[in-house]
Amino acid sequence: MLRTIIIEDELHIRNTIGKIIKKNDLQVRIIAETDSVESSISVIVKNRPDLILLDVQLTDGTGFDLLEKIKDILPLKVIFITAHEQYALKAIKSNAMDYVLKPIKPIELIAAIQKATDAITKEHTEFKISAMISE
Repeated sequence: MLRTIIIEDELHIRNTIGKIIKKNDLQVRIIAETDSVESSISVIVKNRPDLILLDVQLTDGTGFDLLEKIKDILPLKVIFITAHEQYALKAIKSNAMDYVLKPIKPIELIAAIQKATDAITKEHTEFKISAMISE
């Protein structure tokens, strides 16, 4: 199960994301939800998530502001979920795993989360194998 944080300023969108995840039995456990850059920093540092579902526009800045503030603290796997298609290139340049547009189409969110799950699981497996080899 991927430990996941939803960072989204709209409660109904957070609820929609949660329902899609539960209904489709995705290998994701939502460990926290926040709606701002500042509240997200401490939640991320404390919980060390595997995946972040991140909106571009937050209550006190942008998802890009958040990524900039924590870039040296913790490497993150991020899926952007936003109504703003014009930020897609910027998201790619910030190493986003995927970019889902609102209104959220469940099939697109499911595909993005599955892609992230596969990549993160592979990464964890490779790390464990290299740790065993170096012992």
